[in-house]
Amino acid sequence: MKVSFSLYPFGKNFTLHNQRLEEALKFLSEVGYDGVDGVVDPQKVHEKDVWKKLSKMLSDYDLKLACIFGATTFNSPDPAEREQAIELTRKLAEIASMLSCENILIGGRRLSEGVPRDKAWKWAVESIRKAADYAREKNVDLAYEYWNRFETNFIKCTDDVIKLINEVGRENLYAILDTFHMNIEEKSFVEPVKKLGKKLKHVHLSESNRLALGDGHIDFPTFLSALKDIGYDKYLCVEVFYYEDADWPQHPFETAKDYALRSIKYLRNLGI
Repeated sequence: MKVSFSLYPFGKNFTLHNQRLEEALKFLSEVGYDGVDGVVDPQKVHEKDVWKKLSKMLSDYDLKLACIFGATTFNSPDPAEREQAIELTRKLAEIASMLSCENILIGGRRLSEGVPRDKAWKWAVESIRKAADYAREKNVDLAYEYWNRFETNFIKCTDDVIKLINEVGRENLYAILDTFHMNIEEKSFVEPVKKLGKKLKHVHLSESNRLALGDGHIDFPTFLSALKDIGYDKYLCVEVFYYEDADWPQHPFETAKDYALRSIKYLRNLGI
């Protein structure tokens, strides 16, 4: 298994265009990460020089862009928002292809009161199917991440993700497991892994308190053992967060470096 780090904690709205990106990549490479997850600006899809520069930078530091973050409005009652999600996926797939990134993360936002879940489900299936077709043209996969009940009321467990994958019916639609959400919604760190099997394409390793790995109570050894049992050999993305403004550290870049270093050391001690 390979390990990536989500770039968000290096600064608010930290993206693959941030002026301190090279500094972050250099540090992550030096401490042993294999890749990064991040956000790209779809409006720059036609700026080929931007993507060539980023691709070279990633190559220079021997890092892979493992996953970029995508749309979450596939289940919207507004047809225009669903079309926006499809179009966003089309643009991101083109960018992902230029950056040799295999995965685009997608999700489903909270449904407003009065929106029938069965209709939202149908909208999501139809929209994701179209988005997956665009992504497939660029040899890019979509990976659906479910969130916990406090962040969404749509898809909140592995069984629902499997149902969605089956109904969409596209070979390039997969799932993401996130240990933070699993800790709230699942009964086990093992069964969801077994159920998904080869449909598990990306993993977020996130503590119960979103801090550095080992600073909370997530049972990572059990989860990682389950991944090994199914032969999972893709990326484990370390994902840490700061929440409200009051929680945002005075020096986020240095704090992110500290969390990244302690997290990779924790994983190495577990044999990853």
